[in-house]
Amino acid sequence: MNIKMFDTKQQSGFLQAEIDACTIYLDIAKTSEVKEHREQALANAAYAYAAVKGHFFDVALNQKDTNSLENWIEQVGKELRDLLAP
Repeated sequence: MNIKMFDTKQQSGFLQAEIDACTIYLDIAKTSEVKEHREQALANAAYAYAAVKGHFFDVALNQKDTNSLENWIEQVGKELRDLLAP
């Protein structure tokens, strides 16, 4: 989806929804006792993470929010790499 066609408030809403989805899927991946559920949750988390990274530069954010999101991307990226490592 091209979020540039929406206004700034809607863009921020889409970005927040992607962040929330990624966070929820990571929580499921870390807590699920069923291997297939963990794998699907990790795949969904990776997809949502990629969406956040892809939309990061499309949304006009203030410096504080930009810094916060950059930190989130770094932390979650590391967490995903660790969870996806064989």
